[in-house]
Amino acid sequence: MTEVASGYAEIGQKGKALEILPEALQVAKTVVVEGKTMWLLTESLTFLFIGESEPTALATVASKYAEVGEEGKAIEILSEALQAVKEIEDFDRPSFRAKVLAEIAGGYVQAGQKKKSLEILASALLLAKSIEDPSIKDRVLYFITERYAKAGQYHRSLRIVTNIDRPFYKVLALLEIADEYSNSGQMVDIRAKKILHEIITGAK
Repeated sequence: MTEVASGYAEIGQKGKALEILPEALQVAKTVVVEGKTMWLLTESLTFLFIGESEPTALATVASKYAEVGEEGKAIEILSEALQAVKEIEDFDRPSFRAKVLAEIAGGYVQAGQKKKSLEILASALLLAKSIEDPSIKDRVLYFITERYAKAGQYHRSLRIVTNIDRPFYKVLALLEIADEYSNSGQMVDIRAKKILHEIITGAK
C-alpha cells in the first residue's frame, strides 16, 4: 500500500496518496509479529503491506508521508514507532532492535530531522557491536551503513564498512554508499579515499 501511495506521489497526485496513507497507517499498527504479512482490501484494490514489526511498519508509512511533503505527520508517526520499540519484548535481541532503530532513523532523515536520525543511528550501531553471531552482525552493520550514507555521513558509513567481515555485505554496503555519492553529486574526497584504501587492502 505504501508503494501505491508513492506511485501516486510520483505522478503528482498528492491528494490520492494522502487518501491511501491513513489506511496504511492503521494496518501498520496491527503488525506485531516479525515477518508478518498483512493484506488490506479496499473497494477497488487489494494492497500488500509487509512489516517486520509495528515500529518498522510505522517507519515505512512515516517515510511515505515525508515523500509527499507531510513532514509533521511523518515525525508524529516516527515518535510512535520509537515508543513502540520500548514496548515489544522481541527488542531484547540486539540484532532486531538495531535494525528497527536504523529503519526509524531513515524515516527521520526523510523528514528532515538529521540530528535526531544520527542520535538513533548511534544507538543502533552500539547495539550492533554487541551481536555475537558474525553473519547477523555483518548484515545489521550493512543496514546501518546504508542509513548513515542516506544521512550524508559518508565517512562514517565507510568507517563502519571496515568492521564488516563478509565480502558479500561489504560489497553491498560500498555499492549503497557509491549510489548515495552519485545521488548527492558529491565527490569522493581524500579522507574517503583513505578509508577505501584500508577496506581494499584489508580484504586482500
